[in-house]
Amino acid sequence: MRPNRAMTSVLASACWIVLNCGCARSEDADKSLEAKYAAQRERMVQQIVAYGVSDKLVLQAMRRAERHKF
Repeated sequence: MRPNRAMTSVLASACWIVLNCGCARSEDADKSLEAKYAAQRERMVQQIVAYGVSDKLVLQAMRRAERHKF
């Protein structure tokens, strides 16, 4: 029994749509996580400033370092 070409085409199209929708949502989730981590880094830097660290280069580096990737 051979599969119907129309059915195969429909299934392939459906798979393509599902995969592309999943990828778009993943990018949005990544952006949301990046914003969350950036806010957490900024709070961390503010705490470090409160402890007396004032070197601008150190504080800039700490704001840029993506610690969640380590």
